[in-house]
Amino acid sequence: MKKGFRIVLAASLIVTFFTPRALVQGSNCSDPAKIFSGSYNLVFAFDKKGDARVTQKVSLKNLVGDCVAKEYALRINSTKIKFLSGKDSQGNLIVETKKDKTSTVINAKLNDFVIGKNKTVTFQLRYIIKDLARKQGLIWNLTVPQIATGEKISSYKLKLLVPANYGEIFMISPKPQNVKEEKKQTAINYSKNKILDRTISASFGRNQEIAFGFKTQLENKGFLSKKVFLPLPPDTQKQQILFTSIKPEPTKITIDETGNYLAEYSLNGGKSIEVSVKGVARIPGAGKNFASPLKISSDGLKELKNPNRHIQSQDRLIQEKAKELKTSEAIYDFVKNYLEYDTDAFESINSDRKGAIETLSKKTRATNLDFVDLFVALAKAAGLPAREVFGPVLPGDKGFNPSFVGEPLNTKNIHVWAQVYDADKTSWVNYDPTWANTSGIDYIGEEFSDRFILFISPGGEDINSLKNFSVHTDSVTIAGAKNKSDFSPKLDLKLSTDQAFAGFPVDLEIKLENKSGVTLSSGEIVTKVENVDLLGKEKIELEPLMPYETKTYRVKLRAGDIFRTTQGKITISLNGKSGDKEVALSKEKEIAVASFFSLGLQQILLGVLLTLLIVGFSAPKLRRVLKK
Repeated sequence: MKKGFRIVLAASLIVTFFTPRALVQGSNCSDPAKIFSGSYNLVFAFDKKGDARVTQKVSLKNLVGDCVAKEYALRINSTKIKFLSGKDSQGNLIVETKKDKTSTVINAKLNDFVIGKNKTVTFQLRYIIKDLARKQGLIWNLTVPQIATGEKISSYKLKLLVPANYGEIFMISPKPQNVKEEKKQTAINYSKNKILDRTISASFGRNQEIAFGFKTQLENKGFLSKKVFLPLPPDTQKQQILFTSIKPEPTKITIDETGNYLAEYSLNGGKSIEVSVKGVARIPGAGKNFASPLKISSDGLKELKNPNRHIQSQDRLIQEKAKELKTSEAIYDFVKNYLEYDTDAFESINSDRKGAIETLSKKTRATNLDFVDLFVALAKAAGLPAREVFGPVLPGDKGFNPSFVGEPLNTKNIHVWAQVYDADKTSWVNYDPTWANTSGIDYIGEEFSDRFILFISPGGEDINSLKNFSVHTDSVTIAGAKNKSDFSPKLDLKLSTDQAFAGFPVDLEIKLENKSGVTLSSGEIVTKVENVDLLGKEKIELEPLMPYETKTYRVKLRAGDIFRTTQGKITISLNGKSGDKEVALSKEKEIAVASFFSLGLQQILLGVLLTLLIVGFSAPKLRRVLKK
């Protein structure tokens, strides 16, 4: 006798799986891999508002004949399910729904049962998931369910249809089988090998922009005046910063050897100031950079592999595990699956920093920094240049995404993740094992649209300067920008010289002023002259010109006719780069070169000097003549 049972497909934004529940005449019907094989064809067609119209075609093949499928249930981690329908070869299906606080269960009663060995039944479900794609800042984000089925999968295809108004692909993981861009939509196709057991995470748009605000206290507890420093978000290969306000203005902004921006203030003993910083971070999408490829020297790469107090990459246990895992992807998979997130520490905003050895050996409950310490330690032990990066993140809707750094900061204002240097691509690749663990979604790639870097640390040992951002919960504010900001640099060139006289060198002063809140990351000044001689190099390579900074450069000139005044011409050209924008600026200056015999201080001094030389040279001869 054959007995029908219910096949349950629990499909959330994270996991989808079959769970047959029946025992028939002594046969075990609870192992779907031995009972059924499945073929899937799913289409997620998104509209301009972010709703997804889902068409799900399923074919079930009975492999044994003793178990019968009569119903099909689908659990979706959303309460915004609309317009349900289903049909099979015999007509429309009876479809019922049941909702709880966070999900919807769809139950479809099949008209055509899967009865008999090798019998195949095909049916289709259609429904709409509201707000499956959401706009965050300037970027559209979407997440499509992972399929982790219990039965054998014979065929699996998934297609995303994304409207053109979402923009170009910012990032997508995993990599699709193919992408076809059409006038009104983009078709993204996956096959079984590409997507089975994986969650699709995709973002669309050219650049992301994140508005931020920092308000922090700087204090000098000593008796003597000293310099204090505040970290500011830096420009990197994958982010550009526009500072709209820094109050009070720092003495200067410098760049340390790691690439961090540091605002310098001078404080008298026992004094403190409140610093307010506002700005916008811009992050480019896939295949785009704001700076030239980053080549790190062999000494720099060696430094990025060194251990420290919490990242004990030299430890035997760490070394053995790294030798087993070998690649950054394998290390990432291990860490995200090995540890359990410590929600109690997150809620209490208090956590000790355990270090990589304790985290690995004791398999302790871990918070963000523990996940990253272990990942970076294993990466370094595997010979991979790795570092930790800290920064604020946008609030997400992809499950539980905790923003928290424990000791020594104990703050929810800042998140931490890891980066591994890819020498072939000369770029840094992001790895966030914490969020991969808590959300079930992969966080790997050169582009993350939900965060920006505030501070870079090779080993997480120098993060005390971030304490200023953790004193109050409102020390850091962050939001996706609604409109694009102007990241164009505003530069000014001023040229000046003293009076030039023939035969004498004269300095040309070049004053370059940055009147904007963006950094001129690189550039050169080229000097062209007419009727004067340039003493020295024609080109001056520029160091980064920081926001609101002024720098002065000097070149020496010499020319002129000793008998008459001549006119010279100087042309100064600036060619540089700020973010993805090329900068070109040029200025000319006419210079009058007085003749050698014109009356001027330089000529008088030269005349006196020549007279003294002549007298000095002639004096011995004159004395000998007088003696005779």
